[in-house]
Formats: sequence, structure tokens, C-alpha cells
Amino acid sequence: MGNFQSNQLSAAAAGVGGWNDPGPLLIGWNMLTPEEEKTQFALWAVAKAPLFITADVVAMSAETLAVLQNPRLVEINQDAL
Repeated sequence: MGNFQSNQLSAAAAGVGGWNDPGPLLIGWNMLTPEEEKTQFALWAVAKAPLFITADVVAMSAETLAVLQNPRLVEINQDAL
């Protein structure tokens, strides 16, 4: 939450030619609860952050993959591009 909040100080940088970077997505690393994964992905999408996935997508649960494939959040994230 701290990363997201401090990232909002540079919210105007999100868009063509720049983006915000609140830090790495922890989704798929078994570090977050399913609700925390949903929350982090939603916050990063709204912040227009790069949605880079570094976890092993082959080993992810169906629930985690569904979080990453949420079409509405991906669309929200791409709206500024």
C-alpha cells in the first residue's frame, strides 16, 4: 500500500512516453492472499503501472491467472497509452 500511495505523487507521469512504477507485482509468488493479489493488480492497473509478470505463469493457480487476465483492469491500465 505504501508503494501505491507514494506512487500517486507522480501520477501525472503516467501516459504516452512515461509511466508510474510502484514496484514489482507480487502476484503468483505465493506471497499474497488471493484478495491481496486482486487488490494489488487493481491498484497497479489504475496507477497505469507496467504490468510485468515475473512469476512462473505455468505454475500459477487458475485463480491467480484469472486475476492477471481481468479484461477490465487490463483495459483500464491501457487507457492512457
